[in-house]
Amino acid sequence: MKKYVTVPAAMALAMGLTACSSGSQGNQAADDGKPAQVLNLSKENDVITLDSTLATDGMSFEVINMCIEGLETTNENADIVPALAESYDVSDDELTYTFHLRDAKWSNGDPVTAADFEYAWKDAATDPTCDYAYIFGSDGACIKGADEA
Repeated sequence: MKKYVTVPAAMALAMGLTACSSGSQGNQAADDGKPAQVLNLSKENDVITLDSTLATDGMSFEVINMCIEGLETTNENADIVPALAESYDVSDDELTYTFHLRDAKWSNGDPVTAADFEYAWKDAATDPTCDYAYIFGSDGACIKGADEA
């Protein structure tokens, strides 16, 4: 009986170690001659979408959060801190926020601009398939014109 348990356990261990081995994939050179940078993730569910305006599941949000950064984020103490925004100013009537962006680039080298945020927010606020469009209007951030959109 012991033999019947030992052999499958040894096979499972061998397969597990093989799966953990480093293959040549991580050492392949990219087009620029530098080693490729590969991150392999093992997650319990599928990612449904990487479109932040359409994501509704936790796994998609988790991966989106690994790939993009917003104007602000939270630190290890859950304090709101700047991310792509270096700083921001609030108008005297506290209705207008002006974000000052840090120097950031998209993966293709293009600079991140305020127009990129404007496009994304307008897209989310006006897309009828976006489940979170209401967040921009009077039920959420109260952004002027969002309810009409």
